[in-house]
Amino acid sequence: MNDKENVAALHLENELWKKELVFYKDELQILEKYLFEVNNKNVSKDARAEVEHYQNQLILHKEVMDELVKEVKDHEKSITYVSDQWHNVEIQKLKLDEHADVKDRVKTQREIYSELKHNFRSWLIQRL
Repeated sequence: MNDKENVAALHLENELWKKELVFYKDELQILEKYLFEVNNKNVSKDARAEVEHYQNQLILHKEVMDELVKEVKDHEKSITYVSDQWHNVEIQKLKLDEHADVKDRVKTQREIYSELKHNFRSWLIQRL
C-alpha cells in the first residue's frame, strides 16, 4: 500500500467506528424505552433495584460512547493533519500506534456493550 492508501484505510475505519458508535447510542434509546416500560409495570423493590441497575448501565455506556466518538473524531483530525507527512516513518508509527489504541478501545466497548444487551434482553423477557 502506498501512503495515500494507508491514510485512506485509516479514514475509512474511523468513519465506520463513528457510525457504529452512533448506532449503539441510538440503540440505547430503544433500550431505555423498554426499561421505562418495565419500571411502569413493576412496583416491587427488586424490580425497581434492577431497573436502577440497568438505568445506570445505560447511562454509563452512553457516556463511554460519547467519549469514544470524540476520541475517534480527534484521531481522524490528527491523521488528516499529518497526512501530507505520512512518508515520515516516525509520524507514521506514532499514528498507527494511536490508531491501534483507538481500535482496541472501540473493540472493548463493542464487547462490553454486546454483553450488556444480552443480559438486558434476558432480564427484560423475565420482567415483561
